[in-house]
Amino acid sequence: MMEADVESNIDRLDREEIIPQVFYSAELNRDFYKSVYSSQKEIDVIGEISRHIAVLLRKIIKEATTM
Repeated sequence: MMEADVESNIDRLDREEIIPQVFYSAELNRDFYKSVYSSQKEIDVIGEISRHIAVLLRKIIKEATTM
């Protein structure tokens, strides 16, 4: 889910469009995120979200250094 929101759109959408989409997706999939976050035994939800946001941040930094 998070991969589709960030990585799949990173070259197609502006970052200003991706970030709200991530939160919208989290809201739509609230029950899923709540269940995996509460268990935290199989999936590190915070780590997964962080990895995807890091991809977006690297792109933002790269764009800023090429300007």
